[in-house]
Amino acid sequence: MVFMTKSNINLKNGTLTLIYGLKGQYCSLLGIKLSIGRVKSGKVFLIDMAEYTRKIPIESFISDLRMLERIFITRWGLREATYNIVELQTMLKYGFKMLGLFGLTESYSKEVSMKAGDKNEVLRLNKIVNWIMGFLKFYSKTLNIPVFVTCEIEKIDDEIRPAANVLRFWPDNKIWVKSYRKGYLYIYIGEAAVEGKVKV
Repeated sequence: MVFMTKSNINLKNGTLTLIYGLKGQYCSLLGIKLSIGRVKSGKVFLIDMAEYTRKIPIESFISDLRMLERIFITRWGLREATYNIVELQTMLKYGFKMLGLFGLTESYSKEVSMKAGDKNEVLRLNKIVNWIMGFLKFYSKTLNIPVFVTCEIEKIDDEIRPAANVLRFWPDNKIWVKSYRKGYLYIYIGEAAVEGKVKV
């Protein structure tokens, strides 16, 4: 479940949320905003697969820089994530209150483009994405923390979908970041497409 209060958004413990949007619509910015909001109550673990936290420095959104000590960022490629995601449970037990993953589909698309036309490689990469999403969902439930994944989407014949289509089957919640205007992200929440906006 996703809670919207005024211009802020909160994710419920024990849920996996997919945050998606077309390229350039700042899905990662919403992920950073959620992480900063959560860090007030505990540590946050972020997996960055697309260098987003280098492009959008988290410290530029935090007034109290001591809070940065509560944000742990690791940078993995898709292949690294395959085995590292399994080992993550031990780390998360040490007081982490949120887990976020940036750029899964961007990393996926990069791997696919390197093996263009190889259907077996696409199937293998889809299995990796499923594997990662399965663990993220497991962590959200067993550790009772909110977990989010940000991804870019494609628009094909007026249908909007993640580059790695298997993503759509895993989340408990979905947030579509439609646009960014004048310091606000305009979003649609859930299957009912409840409209909201988040100040960034």
